[in-house]
Amino acid sequence: MNTSTLNPKRKSLKRLGNFVYNLVRLIIVCGITYYILYPILEKLLGSFMTIENLYDKSVGIIPRDWTLENIKIVIKETHYWSSLLNTIYLSAVAALTQAISCTLVGYGFARFKFPFKNLLFGAVIIVLVVPVDTIIIPMYLNYSYFDIFGIFKLINGEGINLNNSVWPFLINGLTCMGLKNGLYIYLMRQFYRGTPKELEEAAKIDGAGYAKTFFSVMLPLSRPILFVVGILSFVWQWTDSFYASWFYGGGGVLGVEMDGLTENIAVLRALVGMDNADDRLAMMLRGIATLLIAFPLIILYAFTHKNLVGGIERSGIVG
Repeated sequence: MNTSTLNPKRKSLKRLGNFVYNLVRLIIVCGITYYILYPILEKLLGSFMTIENLYDKSVGIIPRDWTLENIKIVIKETHYWSSLLNTIYLSAVAALTQAISCTLVGYGFARFKFPFKNLLFGAVIIVLVVPVDTIIIPMYLNYSYFDIFGIFKLINGEGINLNNSVWPFLINGLTCMGLKNGLYIYLMRQFYRGTPKELEEAAKIDGAGYAKTFFSVMLPLSRPILFVVGILSFVWQWTDSFYASWFYGGGGVLGVEMDGLTENIAVLRALVGMDNADDRLAMMLRGIATLLIAFPLIILYAFTHKNLVGGIERSGIVG
């Protein structure tokens, strides 16, 4: 049999197989993309839909009549601009303090030997699965009557109320009690465990102590993972409403304001001037609030995604 006649057939079958494979892969990717993006697209288009279009069954996800009134209502009722500034401030405080404390603790777990080291690190990991609800009451009481070794009580006769301020977030961050601190300590520990010990040994030969070695050698090397921890901490605090509702006066940040927006459907009916509005109105306004909260994070990711991805890859390589 002539092999020259078989080669074109094999090539044709191979091209057909590649075409079918690429077509199936394209269909799967498009399906997954549609499944992920459809709810976002629906909320985005719904933001510009009039109330009449919302309750008109003949209108799909694309508005028949476009309006900005819904967005204006959400911005006004959530005090968006002042809440945005408060959220940026609170998230920056949390990111900075958690990055500082988790870096020090993670380095300690990675490099130093001390009694009950593994037990204490196990406790750090367990903190990740402990529900916040179980410790929120003691934390709230602690900050309501805050004291240090009885000093404030000795001077003022009672502790200091730190609630409704940034102090609980500052103290939580510096003492590794903030949101997801167990995860950040784990990331830092794994990073430092993968860093060559020869760098520290060379610094010690040059006469550097533990502190100088850490700040002059190890800390500059940890910039990628520090950036990752800072961004993760910033984003988690940005979307938090639980801690903020307890320690920050029950309002003034985006997460809390969004939760309060849709609590009372009767108020929403009065805002839009409709007596027959139901939960669809609350869902639409909540969707708008969600997009407004997520929009600054999208901008942040657009400017930092290269460093963020690089930091995650770097931490994975050395961990």
